Amino acid sequence: MLKTKRMSRVSIVGSKTVMTGVISELYDMNLLHIDDYVKKDDAESDGFDIGSPLEESGKISETLVKLRSLESHLPKIKGQASKHEDISDVDVKISKIEAEVIEKIDEMTSVDDARAKLEGQLSELEVVSCLSLSLDVFCEYDSLKYFVGYVRDTSFEAKIKKITKKCNVYTGMHGKKLVAGVFVDKEKGDEVQTLLNESGFSEINTSGFLELSGSVDVMIDETESKIKKLDDAKEKINRELAKISEKWGAYIKSNEETLSCEAEKAEVPLRFSVSDNAFVVKGWIPAEKFNMMDKRLQDVSTGKIFVKKYEVVGNAPIELENKGPAKSFGFFMDLYSLPSYKEIDPTFFMFLMFPVFFGFMLGDWGYGVLTLIIFTLLKFKVPKAKDILNVLIIASISTIVFGLLYDEFFGIELFHEMGIHFPHLLTRSNSAGASMLIVYALGLGILHIAAGYLIGFVNELREHGLKAAILEKLSWIVYMAGFFPVLLGFFGMIPSVPSYCYGLLVVGGVMIVWGEGIKGALELISPLTNVLSYARLMAVGLASVILAEVVNEMAHPMFHAGVAGAIMGMVVLVAGHSVNICLGLMSPFIHSMRLHYVEFFLKFYHGGGKKYLPFGQRES
Repeated sequence: MLKTKRMSRVSIVGSKTVMTGVISELYDMNLLHIDDYVKKDDAESDGFDIGSPLEESGKISETLVKLRSLESHLPKIKGQASKHEDISDVDVKISKIEAEVIEKIDEMTSVDDARAKLEGQLSELEVVSCLSLSLDVFCEYDSLKYFVGYVRDTSFEAKIKKITKKCNVYTGMHGKKLVAGVFVDKEKGDEVQTLLNESGFSEINTSGFLELSGSVDVMIDETESKIKKLDDAKEKINRELAKISEKWGAYIKSNEETLSCEAEKAEVPLRFSVSDNAFVVKGWIPAEKFNMMDKRLQDVSTGKIFVKKYEVVGNAPIELENKGPAKSFGFFMDLYSLPSYKEIDPTFFMFLMFPVFFGFMLGDWGYGVLTLIIFTLLKFKVPKAKDILNVLIIASISTIVFGLLYDEFFGIELFHEMGIHFPHLLTRSNSAGASMLIVYALGLGILHIAAGYLIGFVNELREHGLKAAILEKLSWIVYMAGFFPVLLGFFGMIPSVPSYCYGLLVVGGVMIVWGEGIKGALELISPLTNVLSYARLMAVGLASVILAEVVNEMAHPMFHAGVAGAIMGMVVLVAGHSVNICLGLMSPFIHSMRLHYVEFFLKFYHGGGKKYLPFGQRES
């Protein structure tokens, strides 16, 4: 639980004649995390080079591209998986399906292009319809020039007539915008163009009208009719694609999955080193699986293979080994950084303390029950979010527990209001209770940070020996054991400070400076700032309960103002508490995570582990 899965480094050497069989067996076992071969200088390569894909790789990749293209173009694929077929048979069938689908896609593209053109034309027709002009006027003239568009300055017509008397101006409103059609003597066209631009003119493209004639309104009806026919044609094509999907969808999906596996097998020699007659693959497997893997490879290769296990040197790939509820908290390690191979895995400590911090802050059993129900239902609806939802379910249970300790139910001291005697172990309803919560929060902080240094002591002991572990980690625990009592005594918060606390302070400080030098000396005040950060446990929770009380106080008078008031009161309660729950989930989650990542992890955690990704592992 506190260690990652033990790994063994292995080297597999075999004849190239059995390489294909060995690859298939390794894929089926789903155990070997392969280290890619990096070619050395020719002098050091001993005749080995990077391997080449298997012979069938090109055909598999080509067919796989076709399958994925079909999957992207067809409607959602449903149905049972079909049986696996030979790659050549699959390619023949897929080529026929592809030709049919491409034909439909081309038809769809033509329909979409035609529809887009008609949509643009319809938009322009609707604008010029307010001018009450025939489409016949929008043609090429020898002596006239015309402009059609939106214009901002309503006095533009008078200004045009000052330039030329040979003009006709037509106006109308399209929505809230003024539309103008201006026909002028061609010789004055440039001057009128300049004037219109100064009047805020925005031209409408009427070039498409050259091929049209007759009434604008009639043409609008015809255009809408054409668009409707195109929509019907597109719907027909979609139905035909749906039929193809229904007939061949399961076949396509099944073979895409199968060929994805085959492609991975065919390309994996690129990660091997090979010579003319042999191949070598190196990597990592769980230590307890070595004998089983060795036996299976010997069987499949009829003894033409040699498997060797090496002592672990450096960082092995990491697979977290947490069980039960703690397993879901591995989500936080993936989000941050996996531990290095020899480090203690802190997942279990997050499982212990994250819900405590979360419940300490949210601490309302009404909110806890509601979020517990929501997250439990979501767990079945969204299985891919299982880990984070499991974390939130446990956090909701913690919220219920702290809510009962606080006697808070949607911001109300429910047991007190009902006259039920319930032991008030904690409270946020008065200043004395809030002050005690600060003490508890800071006390939790001291214990949490001390635990971080204790874990760091174990890590340093493993990595660098007893001296480094004592001077760099245990020294801080000794220092803190003296620092905080002396600090409290200095401010008169405790009646007296035991004399040994001064000794612990001095001894711990000397050990820190001895072990960490000037860096340690500069950080001697850091325990205070670290611990004060835990005051957020009380502050965030207090903000949540105050907001809940404000919502209740706003809604309460409304319930005494008739039916309408009662309805409004319910709306205020639901909306207010919904907002508070959202804030109450987000803020405790972020702050709990921060206290672990920043205050806790920095005391011991190096991280940087690489994830264990065995060859043959498929996404769930």
